Amino acid sequence: MNSKDLKYYFAQILIRIGEYETYTTYYFRTSGGIESAEREVKELYDVGGDDDERVAELVSVCEVSPEEYEVLRKYT
Repeated sequence: MNSKDLKYYFAQILIRIGEYETYTTYYFRTSGGIESAEREVKELYDVGGDDDERVAELVSVCEVSPEEYEVLRKYT
């Protein structure tokens, strides 16, 4: 995969375990578009899964520039 073909994404996911909730972030590179990026996050975090104790909800996925990606990875 050529690095020029990569797109950079930032995703925010809400995780609920019982009465507790927390947000987590995921930064990644992929050659696919926004739809494949959303699919990747949903599979990785089991969004919409059937676990009654742990529920994951995809809050947002957005494309970021390579420069923004490096800053987000470094400081968040």
